[in-house]
Amino acid sequence: MNVELAVATAEPSGAGATPPYTCLPLNSVSRRGRAAVNGWQTTAVRLTGLSGTVHAIGVRLTVTTGPVRWRLGGLAVHDGSTPPAAPGNVRITAATGGDLRFAWDAAVGDVRHYELHRVLPDGTRRFLGGTAQRAYFVPGLQPEQGERTARFEVRAVGELYLASAPMTVTHTW
Repeated sequence: MNVELAVATAEPSGAGATPPYTCLPLNSVSRRGRAAVNGWQTTAVRLTGLSGTVHAIGVRLTVTTGPVRWRLGGLAVHDGSTPPAAPGNVRITAATGGDLRFAWDAAVGDVRHYELHRVLPDGTRRFLGGTAQRAYFVPGLQPEQGERTARFEVRAVGELYLASAPMTVTHTW
């Protein structure tokens, strides 16, 4: 099966006429974002070579044999892709043993959610959670690999799932 994104940058020639589409093949477009999960895949297409206003968007499927199993989960058109700014003033507002409450100031820009990671002594990161709020509670943390101070990162994630630079905070055990 061939999948193409059809983009019209002009109005149809008349009432009931098909818009003048330019078809961009998606089969050969490099994939961006997460790998296929449960059959779902994310594809980003840059509309290079086109100019003007997008008047219509379509998807064209070409099948040579067999039944079609394809579904459009979502479609978004954006004028550029810039990650949001990092959240500000990241801090631990309460700590009891390994129970920590994190808080931060909102990031500037379009923010989908915030992600909290723990940076382990070997440099790897462990995902602790995500939230659309500006605070997060993590229970039951303990020192890892003999660490005396734990480091945490908070990032803002934008509408296109681009993450901001991390803002860090530390906690001494």
